[in-house]
Amino acid sequence: METRGDAIRSRVEALYHACLAPGFGRITDAADPAASPAGDSIAFTAITVQSLTGGEQQRIALVDAAGGVPVFISAGPDDSLPRWSPDSNAIAFLSGSAEGTGLSILRRDGKGGWRAESVGDLGGNVEDHRWSPDGRRILLTVAGHGADLAGMKGGVATPRREGNRASWEPLVDEGGEDWLWRAAWVLDLATGERRSVSLASLTVWEAVWCGNNAVAAIVSPAPQEGAWYSARLVRISLGDGTVQTLHVPGDQIGLPAASPSGNRVAAVEALCSDRGLVAGVPVVIDTTTGASRHLGANGIAVTCIAWVAEDRLMVAGHRGFETVVARIDLAGETTTELWSSRALSCGVWYPVVSAISPERFALILEGHGTAPTLAVGHGDTLRTVATFSHPGTLHAAAHAGAAEEVVWQGEDGVTLEGWLIRPAEGNAPFPLIMDIHGGPVWAHRPRWCGRGRTTPLLPAEGYAVFRPNPRGSGGREQDFTRALVGDVGGIDARDCLAGLEALVAQRLADPTRIGVTGGSYGGYLTSRLITLDTRFAAAVAVAPITDWYSQHRTSQIPHFDRLFLGGNPSAEGGAYHDRSPVMAAHRARTPTLFVAGAHDRNTPPTQALEFCRSLREAGVEAAMLTYPEEGHGIRHLPAAIDLAARTAIWFDRHMPART
Repeated sequence: METRGDAIRSRVEALYHACLAPGFGRITDAADPAASPAGDSIAFTAITVQSLTGGEQQRIALVDAAGGVPVFISAGPDDSLPRWSPDSNAIAFLSGSAEGTGLSILRRDGKGGWRAESVGDLGGNVEDHRWSPDGRRILLTVAGHGADLAGMKGGVATPRREGNRASWEPLVDEGGEDWLWRAAWVLDLATGERRSVSLASLTVWEAVWCGNNAVAAIVSPAPQEGAWYSARLVRISLGDGTVQTLHVPGDQIGLPAASPSGNRVAAVEALCSDRGLVAGVPVVIDTTTGASRHLGANGIAVTCIAWVAEDRLMVAGHRGFETVVARIDLAGETTTELWSSRALSCGVWYPVVSAISPERFALILEGHGTAPTLAVGHGDTLRTVATFSHPGTLHAAAHAGAAEEVVWQGEDGVTLEGWLIRPAEGNAPFPLIMDIHGGPVWAHRPRWCGRGRTTPLLPAEGYAVFRPNPRGSGGREQDFTRALVGDVGGIDARDCLAGLEALVAQRLADPTRIGVTGGSYGGYLTSRLITLDTRFAAAVAVAPITDWYSQHRTSQIPHFDRLFLGGNPSAEGGAYHDRSPVMAAHRARTPTLFVAGAHDRNTPPTQALEFCRSLREAGVEAAMLTYPEEGHGIRHLPAAIDLAARTAIWFDRHMPART
């Protein structure tokens, strides 16, 4: 006889098969839109799934900007980040393999097709690439084999090249190995010569051309992942190698971009929790005078920036519930909003667009019920170029419930925002699961339900899902984000609880059936909340931080906890003790499922293990899942489907949505 858990697993697997199988072999997702300089074509990273037991494949695809059927122009299986040459006759892209990530170039073959050529071994993993303004060279950002990836990229160490090392020999870690460093190189396309443009004493995180004879870069004097938190913006001369500091941020800095002449450099300054997730205030620096100024941008937390003329920028970003694309005119410091939406967004992590002209842009559009769609914007009008929906996406949207905005007040009267996903069936008050985002400087926004760890799964099982954006979240003014510094697991936890109280008061949430889940920092806040409040019937903590003392000493980013937590990681008591869930396990009563990836260097799996065993010692039901092939978060099939089933079974066991 089939048990309740078996029935749920069968139902979950059937749901994902119905959502994904109709799309096998076809483009179902997309990223990295890149409009050609001529404006007539758009290249992008096309993502396909072949089966429920195989991983995603990525190839470069091309489509006419006027609309049409995308065509694959690279072989895959792990190609990404296409960038056009200035004359629109070639496309460079990243090509991954078991040996690492290299660079390849697609050139027109004169017969309407494209031929690919590999650049060859570049001595490390290529992470970014940029054509020079004259099209003769390519600037490369290269990480050594074995360097750590940021949490948003999986939080793992890339494979080292071990040579003839015997199986019994130790892996040596002295803290300054050559393979930890990231460097900038210039590749001459005519000669094939590769030349370093950065000093051996600097790690280069991001680099862009600053005219044809200089590079603007985000750099740190140390190679470790955590050194990024103190990075600065510099200009490196290709003639004599001199390094000119352009801007030392008060917080963190990223997304550099240079004007066509190279006389101005823009970047985004913000308080950040993760390398690669930057949402804040644009800053523009004159490279000849060194003068800098911050731009208001109509309150947009900018996440993408590009020059569209010598005195004009195009930006995209968040403003509360809104995703906004705008143009900033430097002469009058005016911001003209080109497009905005509260129900739709763009970009996998944060809003991203590809500028075509001062008025036109390309983007991958999506929303809770809107599958990824490639579109071109002209002013406030969006035109669909290609849609990646299919019968499976329609099935997902039909079972993922409806998303609506939620607003409530914090303890001090601050207006807080979030999203409520109502299940497609059933009546309020609903059994409700609060899903807390990671970061903490990130934000829930209108994302395609097929991406979610909890959708369409939990609404299909009858649960409402509450996605709060508490203090510390991105997409609001910097003071809203900065309120979390020194109060980790404090004000944000109380903001989340206030949101639950509001939903209960509105009879949207059943107070006897409230659960909580989250990943990364959301996993930490999940763990923290169950030690502060006993209302939760069940919890699922994915890749959590649970012990700030050991997190500081085992994570790839020890700078993070010093920045946000404050205090001394070597002192007794204080924030490192008081804000660690393991130290308060005796107060918890909530049955909790912990989830970890064996290769996670961002929040190592021992973090989940410590709290799991601490809860058991306190007499609380706790279980742990360690996925042997995963890093920071469970991202790949079939592990993701297995986790979905186990999550549904766990919540059903402790707070069933169905009788």
